[in-house]
Amino acid sequence: MGEPPHHFLTYRLLLEGRFAIADYARLFSRQSADDADRIGLGARLGTSGFAADGSMYGAAPQSALEARWREMFARIAAGTDQFAKDCAVSEAALDALRLFVNRMEAAGSRVALMLAPLPGAVIERLQAEGRYAYLDELRRILAVRFPAQFADFLDLRGVAPDSEFLDGMHGGEVTYMRIILAMARRPGSPLRDYVDEVGLKGQIDLWAGHARIPTDPTNRRFFPEITVDLINGIQARPYGPLVAMLN
Repeated sequence: MGEPPHHFLTYRLLLEGRFAIADYARLFSRQSADDADRIGLGARLGTSGFAADGSMYGAAPQSALEARWREMFARIAAGTDQFAKDCAVSEAALDALRLFVNRMEAAGSRVALMLAPLPGAVIERLQAEGRYAYLDELRRILAVRFPAQFADFLDLRGVAPDSEFLDGMHGGEVTYMRIILAMARRPGSPLRDYVDEVGLKGQIDLWAGHARIPTDPTNRRFFPEITVDLINGIQARPYGPLVAMLN
């Protein structure tokens, strides 16, 4: 969660040979989707990642369950931002993804691709709108073109309750624990040797229905007020009271 000084980090990475001068120079020029500032250290130095330090998204949800999807419902109705209507799958984007996968695997990194989940309420609204069929087309194409790498977790209804989502677009910690465990269990998964499946399953069972795990050290450090409320108030109760209490 720390933010190392930008220039110090650059100097250290270059000195240790962990980042090439040529890659660093490219951060100051116009770049394509497969260039150095889109992944890993380049994203940190180029501040082009989703967060400058790769930190986790937000605190525990504070709004009522139904209110968490309000903004996404408005986007779906209007066809704005990530929810544009009547789109077509982009061959250029698929080519860029293939280039990225090939580049990573050529460098010795095994790649696992996954389609991130949306809450059941948002999935249902997309289906009711009737103008988002391209999402299902994309899912089919990815499954065919990346059979060894791709895992589809867009629709987790029946697996992860909506209360495990932070908002209409972001799954919470338990949701992603479910995803990591499922990916690790796939035959030939590159995650198999890195995931404590028993420990992860235990955390999922303990905190099912929650968007945050209050006993996690990061949460205890950065969100202490939520941690105290959860541990002292409702740790052993069903997740329904949790949502009400955080309101």
